[in-house]
Amino acid sequence: MSFEIRQLKYAIAAADHGSMYRAARALDVEQSTLSRSILKLERAAGAKLFDRSRTGVTTTTAGGRFIRSARAMVD
Repeated sequence: MSFEIRQLKYAIAAADHGSMYRAARALDVEQSTLSRSILKLERAAGAKLFDRSRTGVTTTTAGGRFIRSARAMVD
């Protein structure tokens, strides 16, 4: 499993903002770029990290654990 720090930052922002759109705005990147990067991260992790809906995103159980670890790696 290998992740880029950028991917971890994107996932953390999505979790913090509860929205791919708001996370992308906060990081000044295109939403499609952020979403694609998180999908690649999920594939590399072998787990779905977010439940997506029209109203935003929430972390899955595995995603919550992953985000906690990601915060430690990024800090």
